[in-house]
Amino acid sequence: MNRKSMSVLLILLMFISFLTAQNETTKEKEIWTVRNNSWLQWKERPLKGDPEVKLKLVWKGTKVEPIANYASNFKVILPTKEYGYINYENLNETYWVENADSIKFYYGNKWGRGDYEFLPPGTRAYRLATIDNGGIYKVRLEDGRTGTVIRHYMKSPYWDILPEVDQKFRRNYSLNKLEDKLIDESR
Repeated sequence: MNRKSMSVLLILLMFISFLTAQNETTKEKEIWTVRNNSWLQWKERPLKGDPEVKLKLVWKGTKVEPIANYASNFKVILPTKEYGYINYENLNETYWVENADSIKFYYGNKWGRGDYEFLPPGTRAYRLATIDNGGIYKVRLEDGRTGTVIRHYMKSPYWDILPEVDQKFRRNYSLNKLEDKLIDESR
């Protein structure tokens, strides 16, 4: 290969890497909408002597960026760059659910009564209500049909897509307190 061909190839490779980098930086972030006025919660408790962290009310319609999940909450970033946790029931996007396996879908408002069909894996539905002591979802399929499914088999895909916050319990002690605990244990 001569120098001219090598130079053209090098320029072409640099151009392709530039386009790839531009595409990744302009990729849109996922944005969710707050469904009801809800409190921004803080999972981290302040240490003794630290100022108390106050909760903030997040208004219905606020756009947030989800970054992780924690128990029944999602960690989000507000437009003000503040972050905290909002319960999944207060976020519009978590009302979309899908099944991993084939499940029964009963037409109407009652589970286990009347006509049903099997939904293939990966069927998306919008959760309209939770009924029968929380064990059944009333859903609307993407094609408009409504019916009931077992809640356990239909869940928001975001629980698996977003990373999970480290949920280990940690307690901080001063050196004196730790020594006192160790001395008490050795007696």
